Amino acid sequence: MKYIHYELKLVLKSKLFVFSIVLSILSIVIGIVGNILLIEMEKGLTIFFSGFSLSTSSILPLLAPLLAALPMADSFINDFQNNMTTAIFVRESKEDYFFKKFISVGLSGFLSLFFPLTLLLIINLLIFPDYSNAYVGVIGGAFSSIFSKNQLLYAVVIIVNSSIFGFIYANIGLVSSFYFKNRYICVFFPLIVYFLPSFIFPFMGFDKYEPVTTFDLTSNTATNGYLVSLQLAFLFISTFFVGYKKIAKGNLNI
Repeated sequence: MKYIHYELKLVLKSKLFVFSIVLSILSIVIGIVGNILLIEMEKGLTIFFSGFSLSTSSILPLLAPLLAALPMADSFINDFQNNMTTAIFVRESKEDYFFKKFISVGLSGFLSLFFPLTLLLIINLLIFPDYSNAYVGVIGGAFSSIFSKNQLLYAVVIIVNSSIFGFIYANIGLVSSFYFKNRYICVFFPLIVYFLPSFIFPFMGFDKYEPVTTFDLTSNTATNGYLVSLQLAFLFISTFFVGYKKIAKGNLNI
């Protein structure tokens, strides 16, 4: 736990983490500005939903994997190039190192999306304390039944789901660095995992399984909370397994 705590202290002070937060906030603002007329007409949580994805100019769902990966996806490469792994592997096994790294990198991705979205919700509630239902169009997709009953609870679900998404996609970047050995690839590789199926799945009739639906919950009305949770669980398990097997073999020379 000391190592994880140390890593998190470093990431919270890092320029990349700050840049990720700033980029997240900028993406949110662009979404809000694009829906400014709707916000003027309605109160409730319209600001939050517009900043997240329910706007014609929303770009947060496009950048989410990158925002999660930016702070620490290349941390293994940094450790190796600074000869830290040599000292670490003397004290503990590669498997233990990977487990701690998986948690710390995941938490960095978690926080990269949790902080700006929570701030957005707080600001919305300060401006419009009455969070009763506001009309933002017909909402479908995962957890839409919650939206129709309690929009504040739905906003909380969005924040929790997005943060878990960030945890997973930050680690997709980490594990990719075991194979591609390039810091730029490991930061952008999560975007490939996120978007590539969108060009393939619709032709196979699998559009409701597109990874995009795991962040932008309204992107496909055919999906549901079970499918989103199943996809995230699959990505989590497969990412951990692939990374664990690779590091256990010890073939990590960069």
